[in-house]
Amino acid sequence: MNLDTVHAILAATTEQPYGFLKIGDANLEPEVREMAEAGLITATLRDGKTNSFTAVNGVTESGLQFLRVFRRHRFSPRTPIDRRNMMVPFGRPTVSVP
Repeated sequence: MNLDTVHAILAATTEQPYGFLKIGDANLEPEVREMAEAGLITATLRDGKTNSFTAVNGVTESGLQFLRVFRRHRFSPRTPIDRRNMMVPFGRPTVSVP
């Protein structure tokens, strides 16, 4: 798992008004799968059927903690993420937890 990519996906998801991020780049699907398995996010994963897709449904408390702790370092190569391939197809209300 590339930590810079993980950071970019988590940051992009938390920047969305409803906390939902559709992943249009098939190259990011393995990262999203690993992030879900690691408990950083909840996700919908493409199952190969017509019209299936991969999306980050939300960032877990562990994912938020990762964002608070992980910072890019100068020696980390920049991981380009094409934000044109990330879409928010519909809104989902969120609930604030104090």
